[in-house]
Amino acid sequence: MTRRDRRLAARRVPSPMLARRAAVVAVALVLVAAAFCGVQLSRRPPAPVLHGLVQASVTVPGPPPNLPWPTQGQAAVDVVGVGTFGPVGGDQAVPVASLAKIMTALVVLGDHPLLPGVEGPPLSITPADVTVYRNGAAVGDSEVAVRAGEALSERQAIEGLLVPSADNLAGVLAKWDAGSEAAFVDKMNARAASMGLTKTHYADVSGLDPATVSTASDQLRLAEAAMAIPAFAQTVGLAQVTLPVAGTVHNYNRLLGQDGIVGIKTGSTAAAGGCFAFAANRVVDGHPATIVGVVLGQHGGSLINAGLSASQRVLDATGASLIVLRGPAAGQSQAKLVAPWGKSAPVGAAGMTGLVAWPGLVLRARVIPGPLQPGMAAGSVVGHVSYQLGHQRAQLPLRLSQALPGPSLAWRLGRL
Repeated sequence: MTRRDRRLAARRVPSPMLARRAAVVAVALVLVAAAFCGVQLSRRPPAPVLHGLVQASVTVPGPPPNLPWPTQGQAAVDVVGVGTFGPVGGDQAVPVASLAKIMTALVVLGDHPLLPGVEGPPLSITPADVTVYRNGAAVGDSEVAVRAGEALSERQAIEGLLVPSADNLAGVLAKWDAGSEAAFVDKMNARAASMGLTKTHYADVSGLDPATVSTASDQLRLAEAAMAIPAFAQTVGLAQVTLPVAGTVHNYNRLLGQDGIVGIKTGSTAAAGGCFAFAANRVVDGHPATIVGVVLGQHGGSLINAGLSASQRVLDATGASLIVLRGPAAGQSQAKLVAPWGKSAPVGAAGMTGLVAWPGLVLRARVIPGPLQPGMAAGSVVGHVSYQLGHQRAQLPLRLSQALPGPSLAWRLGRL
């Protein structure tokens, strides 16, 4: 080996300083890598995302109901919270007879509320009230016997107004509340205006005057408002009441208590024909439904019976058309849970919505996510699907049909 070769060989042997430097670099690289892995593994994985698969709106399948509407007069029906059938027969204001007493009671009970079990203040019968009774009874009006000096509680007067449909007690209540019938009629019209009953006008407190007019649609809204007052709803559900002088008097509503019927008010005059505002509580596949309706202007035979019969046909057909919507079929995916690391899992819902409907109505649905985690077991609740039909709402929980695996170690280390 030449001197030159020995010098080159000496240079290729690493010095102690170079070795130390290499070791430091290697250790630093290991520490950086460890720190990177620690940071990556300590980062919380992002939550998965719930993607809804349900249609935003769907029409309830089947042929829409074809109700046996009366061939005369007007009619309208509302399944409370669900939707309305009609109106039919136009929207021209027509006489409504004793249905006017619904507003009479509404105004009185608004000014002088009656709590359950409370009779309310007394109303004194005057000689003038007796004269009104006698004159009305002489011409066949709907009256209840009164006597000068008799004291009727507010509740008894309301019962006499609504159950035997006493025209004379409508006047007694009006004068007690407003000082005169004319002033009370002004209150009735003001209340109608505040309720948006644009086709309704009251000319008297009992409905005897044919200038007291309304429509089936307006009376339907009024009837529902009145039935929301407990004292009113309780009274119209009475088959009979006992008054101090008149004794036991009976309700003209012969359908009361049949097929869930709980009211409301009959009416009849030559000008108005037979009229009936009705309410019935039905049970549809275990779920309650309230049906409220109004029929006006029925003629033929007994006017009251004509109104009742036409109403009963409409009510029965309405009840028969109602169904309860079931939830999604078992195994039918309502959503998908998708994770950023490429995994996904189907999501389902099960159960009854409990929504009352009929074919042709529109059901709306939307998926609402709940708290979501990176890894979730099968059966975990991941949100709910919300349904709406009319004013009804229902929710069914959304559950994972199978587990959603968490992210792999490689994905957690390699994520940006």
